[in-house]
Amino acid sequence: MARHFATDLVDYRAPFADADLEHLRAEYARNPAELTCPHCRPGAMEIIGFVEPEPDSRGFATPAEPLGAYVILLRCVECGRGGSLRVDAEE
Repeated sequence: MARHFATDLVDYRAPFADADLEHLRAEYARNPAELTCPHCRPGAMEIIGFVEPEPDSRGFATPAEPLGAYVILLRCVECGRGGSLRVDAEE
């Protein structure tokens, strides 16, 4: 899984491994309100925000609504891992 440009927008101590991101993607698809860090306790995940899946013409991220295709910026407040998940309209 390729890292997304938006991963650079998340302030974290370490990136989530690809397997962790797949776990979080599956959890988000089931219930976006109940994300659990694969390494920590329930309730430690924080969704920082949503951005458009592609940078604008200047290379900057654009805030987005969680509708259609978007990228979720997230981190765990307990272990400090962070990353981004792309969500496409058909998911």
